[in-house]
Amino acid sequence: MIRFLCPGCRSRIQAKDELAGQVRRCPKCQVAFRIPKPELPTEDYLEAEWVEGAAPAETARGAAAAEATKIVPAAEEGIRTVDVPDKLVRTNVYLICDKASIYAVWENNGRGWQIKGSMGFMSARQNSDELPLEGDFQLVELKMRPVPGGIRLVGLMSYQLAPRYALLSLARGDEDVLTKVVGPGRLTREQKSAIKLFILNKFMHPVWQDAREVLEFLNSPDYLTPGVG
Repeated sequence: MIRFLCPGCRSRIQAKDELAGQVRRCPKCQVAFRIPKPELPTEDYLEAEWVEGAAPAETARGAAAAEATKIVPAAEEGIRTVDVPDKLVRTNVYLICDKASIYAVWENNGRGWQIKGSMGFMSARQNSDELPLEGDFQLVELKMRPVPGGIRLVGLMSYQLAPRYALLSLARGDEDVLTKVVGPGRLTREQKSAIKLFILNKFMHPVWQDAREVLEFLNSPDYLTPGVG
């Protein structure tokens, strides 16, 4: 997949490799752009070229015009935007799941990302040589609401990370991993069980006792919905 930024609204977009060089329209803001051609395989988001005056194929006049300005509806060719947080919310807690467990944790405590090691969790920055180069990882946001005397769990959202080099970003900074999101998450039963166990072990009962929607989501077999709340 080619990953790039819309020149209009700056949404993160992904498109099939065979669409490189073709003109399409942003699913969100409808700006026309030319899908970039990456010189080398990359997981980074490229810049798309803004196409002035392009119109949908059905409104173009003549075969030549239609060919030159053809813009296929985004949904027909798998072009989609990904709504990703611009930054880590300081009251929230973030997890990264591998296939069946919690691999990394971030909290607003100044310690940065903590990754799973043989003796417990350890600093990703200080142990960058331990970070995997590839794998199937999900970024999970536990949404918290501040209340007098504490916090309450009010939602959960998951995001699919790029299959290669995504976790190397954990050693570079707290928020760098957000640039590695490539789509909405899909949590398996094992991942949901690991997240639920983390919540129950990490937080006192008042934090999650009223989070019925979140707990029901974690107990459900649904793996298509990325989150709730």
